[in-house]
Amino acid sequence: MGVSLDATAAARSPAVDAIDLKIAIEREELALAYQPIVALDAALVTGFEALVRWAHPEFGPLCASQFVPVAERAGLLRPLDDWVLRTACRQLKAWQDDVLVGPGFKMAVNISGSELDGDRLVERVRAAIAETGVDRRGLIIEITETASIDNLDDAIDSAEGLRALGVELALDDFGSRSTTFDWLRCLRFDVLKIDHDFVRDSTTDLGRAFLQATIELGDNLGMRVVAEGIETPHQLALLRALGADEGQGFLWSGAVDTGRAERLLSSGIWPAPDAARCPKLAFSR
Repeated sequence: MGVSLDATAAARSPAVDAIDLKIAIEREELALAYQPIVALDAALVTGFEALVRWAHPEFGPLCASQFVPVAERAGLLRPLDDWVLRTACRQLKAWQDDVLVGPGFKMAVNISGSELDGDRLVERVRAAIAETGVDRRGLIIEITETASIDNLDDAIDSAEGLRALGVELALDDFGSRSTTFDWLRCLRFDVLKIDHDFVRDSTTDLGRAFLQATIELGDNLGMRVVAEGIETPHQLALLRALGADEGQGFLWSGAVDTGRAERLLSSGIWPAPDAARCPKLAFSR
């Protein structure tokens, strides 16, 4: 969980040792960073995506794409996922208790499609909710489309169980794999997250057509559409015009640590990195 794979970062990943990662998970030496999710029509921060980071003693700060593949190969993905889920729930609960966020404020947590293993995933999520006391209405489980689903029947059971639990389900990185439409046909998602490549390619007529078709698909299926990788005011204006609901990207901010997120929540304002290009944001309550 907390994984948003970046091919460039993965290509320059250091040789991370699986034993070191196992120790880091067990000793809780990892940390979460939070990227704002923005309502495009209202300039409101409606939630965060939780992204896992590792301050490696030799290689320094590592993003998820630099060590999650190691976790997958070493059989450490589930304990890593569980740590991220519990930590994100615990943090959201703290913000809910401090009335820094309302019940509708979202925390999105990534999970590999291979972890959609029927009732077992549902029970893991249920246990994290019970342990932390978080208001489940604020939790989104993002299924990253860069990973495969091992058993479709189990995946359907997981999706239905999470919805029955009151947790939203999002399809992340839409458009990055050819299996997407099978997933949409068989699984009910609440949120469709458009891969950043679609947003980047929107400068061409063909790219805009794909972007428009994707937004219309999500709308027709009753899903909230989130565009990832928004970096320019032109992209923001286009996505607004095409009807995307929410967005993420460096136009507003990358992921920030817990302390900065709390200070911004307390102030009620997310300052614009460049006021001439993008207005400051308020927080939904």
